[in-house]
Amino acid sequence: MNRDSRVVCQVLSCCTALLIFAAPLFGQGQLIPTSNPHWSWQNPRQHGEHLGAASFISTREGWAVGIMQGVLHTTDGASSWTAQRFGPPLGFNDVAFRDRNGVAVGNGSNKWGWTEESIIWFTRNGGETWKQSYMDKKGGGFGGVAFSTPLKAWAVGRHGTILRSSDGGKTWDKVLLPKIAKDYDFTDVAFADTMHGLVVGSSNSARNLFMLTEDGGAHWTPVRFRSKGALWHVAFPTPKEAWAVGDFGYIYHSSDGGMTWARQKSPHTSPFIYATSVLFHNSRNGFVTTSDGFVLATSDGGKNWKVSARRVQGINALASFQGKNRFWAFGADGTALRTDDFGATWKVLSKSIREHLLAVSFVSPNFGWAVGTNATILRTGNGGLSWIQCKSPVPSNITLRGVFFVHASRGWVVGDRGKILTTDDGGQTWSVQESGTAENLGAVYFIDTQRGWVGGANRTLLRTEDGGANWKPVSITADIDIYAIKFSDPHHGWAVGESKDRLLRTEDGGDTWTEVEVTFSWLQEAMGLYSLSFINAYEGWTCGAIQVGTDLATLIAHTADGGLTWQEQPLSSGTSVDILRAMVVKPDGRGWAAGEHGTYWTTNDAGNLWTMRVRPTPDALIMGMAFPTNDIGFMVGEGGTILKTNDAGGLD
Repeated sequence: MNRDSRVVCQVLSCCTALLIFAAPLFGQGQLIPTSNPHWSWQNPRQHGEHLGAASFISTREGWAVGIMQGVLHTTDGASSWTAQRFGPPLGFNDVAFRDRNGVAVGNGSNKWGWTEESIIWFTRNGGETWKQSYMDKKGGGFGGVAFSTPLKAWAVGRHGTILRSSDGGKTWDKVLLPKIAKDYDFTDVAFADTMHGLVVGSSNSARNLFMLTEDGGAHWTPVRFRSKGALWHVAFPTPKEAWAVGDFGYIYHSSDGGMTWARQKSPHTSPFIYATSVLFHNSRNGFVTTSDGFVLATSDGGKNWKVSARRVQGINALASFQGKNRFWAFGADGTALRTDDFGATWKVLSKSIREHLLAVSFVSPNFGWAVGTNATILRTGNGGLSWIQCKSPVPSNITLRGVFFVHASRGWVVGDRGKILTTDDGGQTWSVQESGTAENLGAVYFIDTQRGWVGGANRTLLRTEDGGANWKPVSITADIDIYAIKFSDPHHGWAVGESKDRLLRTEDGGDTWTEVEVTFSWLQEAMGLYSLSFINAYEGWTCGAIQVGTDLATLIAHTADGGLTWQEQPLSSGTSVDILRAMVVKPDGRGWAAGEHGTYWTTNDAGNLWTMRVRPTPDALIMGMAFPTNDIGFMVGEGGTILKTNDAGGLD
């Protein structure tokens, strides 16, 4: 670690904590590609990637990495970012820059997640171009990287691995260490100056090991240290002063260069958290972040720690520029904060909505709406370049689960406790319609401005013939919680949801509905169907989950007879365990489906084969999808995720 210039953190899974910003208009500025370059972030802004590490070479220029499978670059102090994409899918754990020389380390990955590959990429021109300089298919991954001189770099990783580069990361040599090191996985490395370095690692038995050097890495001395839980990260601002953090939020200090350690008193510890990063500007001023979103600060070398920020969205990483008092904190879903007064105040740099979005509707490439938790209603009139948060007439503890617009002015939203909302002005204002039920509602579909249907929990199916002025219950016997309703024309419609091998269909405009059994030739049953797409009265698709033994697996099914019979369609990977929640298939045979953990499938032959693509989000659940044209599409989901494609999601 180049003194204070970067701090690594173990990348966290997606944080579900909600953080709302009051600004009514957000989302303006440059779009940054997701890990799948055919999709771009519209929210969170400027990106929704989980950042695990950052490195700055000035108060304005820096780089950040994480599950994004690439590198982000800023030249305005983290107010905005551009993407530096390269190579196959990659998952970086750490990044370090010295002038224009940079190194990123971590794990290789594929469409399903990270692999055991250990990878190193380097740049000589500030990230304009990157090249891979090291790869070990069974290395287990690298946890940390640091520069000790402008050209000498160090990378540490699994199985007691320390690598050394003398040419800025272009070539690497393995450092010979004592046998004891093989039992430890190294997660961080720091250099106080050109000679004094410190590495930390832990074993499966929660033992910890420090490796110390006082001669620029020519020799390394092991120091065992047993603590309650593992240690993950270190700060080494001077050759004598060092700090280490880890499980339970514990903070340890050394005043003899890492030979001995003592625990410091912290105002925020818990068996259910761990310290995600530590950074010291000098021997007195430092910060620690925790997995539940706290930032701690000290101005006396850790004798006293105080809470500097609390309950911030998944803060994982800290960064600063050596010699200045500007510090950054980064985390889940693109969260970014900055302080210029040693943590007395923090400025939020990522202004985005964090509510979970459950449904989306577009009537044209420009006009669209999304709804979600905490009564959230968003609208856009410029294709998502900006999203406006609408004032909702229902309490904030109501989750809105469905949205449908027949044209740019007229639409409906449905949600918990029987809530039905309608608008005549494109969502600028909303009014409540009386549904006659207290059940949670999750699906809405209108044929025109007058005739529509709403579905929900416990066999709830409602219809209206006067634009929702009056809603009447429809009697159905199927044990189903309705999640989606779709009509291909005024007569033919279908409804699906959580049920055991059942869906509903109508051929008379919804006057009567019949049950259809969705069971396949080997008696596997559809356990939940969450989305529908029909291109005419006969041909359609649904997606969700199928029972396979005692487990659930991905299901995409097709009908050619109006939903009377269904056939499971093949997946390129054979099987998958991620449940799909949203899908669209076009008349030209191109289709898209997405769901848990950002899983993303496409077809260009009407589903004769569905191919798993690179996940466009690190881990966010995709809940809604809309394609107003054959090429322009949107997806929404967990943590305020809004994604857009202009090229059919990469389909030919």
